[in-house]
Amino acid sequence: MFSSPSSYGKLDVSAGAVTGVMNFNINSASSLTYNNTYATVLNGLKLNNLGNSYRTFTSGGNVYQWALVHRVGGPATQTDLVIQPAPLSSAPPTLAELKAALLADSYLIAPINCDTQASVAALGNSLQGLFAMQSAGVINGMTYDCSLFGPNNICVSAGGRFTGISAFPNNTVSALIISAYRFSPNLRFGGYLDQNLSQSTPGGIAQLNNGPMVSVYLGYGHKVRMALV
Repeated sequence: MFSSPSSYGKLDVSAGAVTGVMNFNINSASSLTYNNTYATVLNGLKLNNLGNSYRTFTSGGNVYQWALVHRVGGPATQTDLVIQPAPLSSAPPTLAELKAALLADSYLIAPINCDTQASVAALGNSLQGLFAMQSAGVINGMTYDCSLFGPNNICVSAGGRFTGISAFPNNTVSALIISAYRFSPNLRFGGYLDQNLSQSTPGGIAQLNNGPMVSVYLGYGHKVRMALV
């Protein structure tokens, strides 16, 4: 809530470790001032923890362009809110135009070096967990098969899969259906559909999609199987 240039809310999380991503917005009852900087609106929260860093705000018939910025040469964890000098009379500036205008006043809207390094590290950790979980799902899929066939040499089964990686707080729950046709006691052709139903990937940086994993396979005997995923 912004009541005046000297009276406004601040968020200070410098005492703890920040993970995940949040979106910033301005309370609809706020009163903003053009050509003004609201210092240290956020403290301890880097730009790579923000889902958005600029937007417009409308109040009293006026449209304000705001941006969350770092001061060039200032603390990496201190984020200020800058309101552009004049009301918007046309379309909001492009990101490139906004960056240029802010840089002229010694502000950076783009992440600075330490923000970029922290973001890359966080992304790497998140992707490592997702890749490990996906690999586990594919490895499990290589073992799917039909062992009980009916009088027409057809097998259909349904089940579920839960995949969790102990080193990461990620898991998925999937439903699957497996079917096959037996040509002879030792030769069968089949396939499966593994549909992801839910996922838990804390951090919000990278997410799995809910597309299905599909495979067909040719099985021979009880130990040899060729699969196409």
